[in-house]
Amino acid sequence: MIMREVITGRKSIGLAENRKPQCVYSDHGIKNNDHFGFICRELNGETACYLGYVFKCQMSSVTDEIMQALSKAFAAVHEAQVRERQENLLCDQCPMKWFSQLCSEVEGLPAAKAHITIMKRLSFLPTEEKSILIVYEGAETTDIQVQNNILMMLLRAHFENKQATHSILPCLVGV
Repeated sequence: MIMREVITGRKSIGLAENRKPQCVYSDHGIKNNDHFGFICRELNGETACYLGYVFKCQMSSVTDEIMQALSKAFAAVHEAQVRERQENLLCDQCPMKWFSQLCSEVEGLPAAKAHITIMKRLSFLPTEEKSILIVYEGAETTDIQVQNNILMMLLRAHFENKQATHSILPCLVGV
């Protein structure tokens, strides 16, 4: 996460880019709801040090909004790091790698295009893997996004079960 300092000592607000500190904790005040802060780990030369930043907002509602934004940012960064680690631990034959690639393909697509992509990828699966479609037939709905959610849920459960019995091939990791 790239952090920027807000310089408010002037009439206009300026942003000064900082030395890529790593945020390790953030919270809002307990006694003073209009305060929030975070602790960053920064490299000072070759030595790591921790710096705390505390801010006071004019209203506690602003503090709440900032904390929600920070929480979402931390969650997104954490999720991306977890996804990256999982992808690096999967061999090319891992069932969850196939599912992860499908998730990446449909992410951000409109519901109709995502549905076409899902169905196209399903058509390339071996016949025994297509048994998921039998379960799906009983859960069809007219809303395409709901159909996508059901399919992805079924695929995830199916590939998680397969992954549990899969042996990762070390020679194929990261190939």
